[in-house]
Amino acid sequence: MSQITFKEVMQQLVNQSGDPNLTAKQLFDSWWDSADLHVPLGKTPVTDAVHHCNDESEPEPKTRLSTLNGFPYRCPRPERILATEDPFDATKPEGYIPIAYSNRFDLADPAGRDCGEYRIVFARVSGADPNDRRAAANRNLIIFEARVKNPAPPVNLASNPQQVQSNPNSMENLRGCKPIIDAWSKLSNPAMNTTDRGKALHDLYIKGIPSSNVAPFISVDNYRGNGQGQIRTNQFVNHGGEGDPTASREFIWTLREFKIGRVPTPTGSSSIQIVPQTVKANPGTSLFDALVTTTRTNDFIDQVIGQLGPLRGGLGGEGNIDTFSYNNPDRFNSFESDESSDANISAGGKLGSVLMQFDAERGVLFGRLQQALLDQGSKLTPSQVVARLQTQTCAGCHRFSNRDLNGAAANPGNDLGGGLNWTQSLGFTQESERDFEGGPDGNASRFLISDLLKDVFLPARLDNMRRFMAQQ
Repeated sequence: MSQITFKEVMQQLVNQSGDPNLTAKQLFDSWWDSADLHVPLGKTPVTDAVHHCNDESEPEPKTRLSTLNGFPYRCPRPERILATEDPFDATKPEGYIPIAYSNRFDLADPAGRDCGEYRIVFARVSGADPNDRRAAANRNLIIFEARVKNPAPPVNLASNPQQVQSNPNSMENLRGCKPIIDAWSKLSNPAMNTTDRGKALHDLYIKGIPSSNVAPFISVDNYRGNGQGQIRTNQFVNHGGEGDPTASREFIWTLREFKIGRVPTPTGSSSIQIVPQTVKANPGTSLFDALVTTTRTNDFIDQVIGQLGPLRGGLGGEGNIDTFSYNNPDRFNSFESDESSDANISAGGKLGSVLMQFDAERGVLFGRLQQALLDQGSKLTPSQVVARLQTQTCAGCHRFSNRDLNGAAANPGNDLGGGLNWTQSLGFTQESERDFEGGPDGNASRFLISDLLKDVFLPARLDNMRRFMAQQ
């Protein structure tokens, strides 16, 4: 696992930036300075970050909430302190270590434009000691989610994408992805030890597969633009910390999304920064408030009704947890997915849980869902549809859809209808830097993953890869 370092990943992005003056530390610092307020005129800024948390509005003093895209956004965040730290020394609490690699071939574009996402998760060392009671209050997970281009897309994709998209055998469109899937499959060879497996993963992410025209997974272009990958964070740093006026003793845990964007330099050329983006498939929870009726809310309700088929389960039917899905246009997405449920600063969870915000007895969304389900002959309730939608959000998947929530009675968000219940995460994460489990390689241990990954997601992703390999 440790054969790839956080410094190596950041340096690779710098090397591809085209800016000879940019350093890995500068790229990291400007990224986390975006969690802070703009520096007032006349004062020296911490970094040259072009975006800050009050770009759209000033934060309300009591809640420290500004807005982005018209939805609440915590501002400033204690994570702003990261812009003053050294993240590259893995022997220090401020450093980062890799804890997971993920193959998301299941996200590949059916038309064959790409081969899905290939992810690596880094964890801040400060959260890795299970015996340190302060460690749980200083955790930060950074996930590089590279959308890797198909090195040999269908020949008629550019001229007739609709025809290619409609191909009933979408696996055929992904034939060019075979070198990637072959390389990943070889990682399961029982004769391969952990050192060799780590080296193979390192080379895939840093070097790619040059002989098959597969670019390195860690590439600037794999984290840019619409549909081109992203960087996500699961962050809870400096909870109740001393010396930072923004540090709070409430439980505030948010998930955010970033892209690599080009920015101008003083010399007239350009460089790169890692900048905040909306969190995809994470609609602002106020859109579910029965008392809010705006043009955007009404348009959003149309969107939900239009996706009732995928939310019911698509081709897999209402009883298949692997096949229901949801997405929406960016104007409905918030800039963070809030896992907190503190009554004072998260409205008891309503800032992050769409189901807690949803009124199951009244409102336009409730009425239209109830009628649409009746028209389609579905036995699902409106609340179960919203609970399914919630599983597709970051905060839902990681926390609010869990079987157990704060040790309370049965969680309504866990009832998905059709005999389905969401499987448990690790509380707030799907991978843990704090806990370990036995692996297949003798006495070697590995970082713990959630039951949701082990029992639901990974088997489905493995089946998807096997179907692809069987057709090649």
